[in-house]
Amino acid sequence: MKAPVKVVITGMGCVSSLGNSVSAMYDGFLQHTTAVRFYPEWTELKGLHAHLGAPAEAYNNKDIPRSVRRTMSPMSEMAAIATLQALAQADIQDINSSRTLLILGSTSGSPQTMQTYFNLMQERGGPEGQVSTSFFKIMNHSVAANVGASLNFQGPYMSPSCACATSAQAMIIGWELLQTGLYDRVIAGGADEMSALSSATFDVVYAASRGFNDRPYLSPRPFDKERDGLVVSEGAGVLIMETAEFAKARKAKPLAEMAGGSYYTDCSHMSQSHQSAMVTAMQSALVR
Repeated sequence: MKAPVKVVITGMGCVSSLGNSVSAMYDGFLQHTTAVRFYPEWTELKGLHAHLGAPAEAYNNKDIPRSVRRTMSPMSEMAAIATLQALAQADIQDINSSRTLLILGSTSGSPQTMQTYFNLMQERGGPEGQVSTSFFKIMNHSVAANVGASLNFQGPYMSPSCACATSAQAMIIGWELLQTGLYDRVIAGGADEMSALSSATFDVVYAASRGFNDRPYLSPRPFDKERDGLVVSEGAGVLIMETAEFAKARKAKPLAEMAGGSYYTDCSHMSQSHQSAMVTAMQSALVR
């Protein structure tokens, strides 16, 4: 069996509810900071029981060309900012190469734009008055396409979509493709934005936290016996992944090594994974 190609991470970037840099987010973790808040306006929505969310901190989008921002929703803006941070840390100025792969995804297109679109559609009884750039915000590959445009990227790109696992899947796919020798570098990650629609999506399938609306600082609590679901949030995370050989040749500083990963499904349930499937995924990742 061929030895795996060593893959290193040379840059990281993020926009999050705990801060708009990797260091700020990490500090928030260490300080046990919570950004979860109660949204009273969501209580007015019939049938919505989950009223908690964790919004991203305010960010500056001025580094994104104005001509490109017209087709961007917040999640594409956040992904672009995170990508710029990662490229800066990796000390990369030129990414235009057939051997650099851009692989960024999201759960769906922009939920905020979709809500605005359908509200206007219902109000006017048709598409009259719709903004022409709406499609570029709601298409499934919106994040990858818009980030690529903001960087004037000329090369291959992909856009996975696997709900909450999208960014992790992008990283694993990137690692796998680096193993093939087709690419030297992968820009991997993803973004999502928060809205009442997002909360409702998880609430309907009983996956969102409902029992801590009056105590937002106590949820989510994934490893607690009283856990009752997730809390929707928003942000973006991007990594620069390179083969160790390529990184060494350009004298880049590795921040970490990515030794592999795995994804797995047993098709037992659409939203509630069986514990055996989780175990298999983790065991497969360790083997790789």
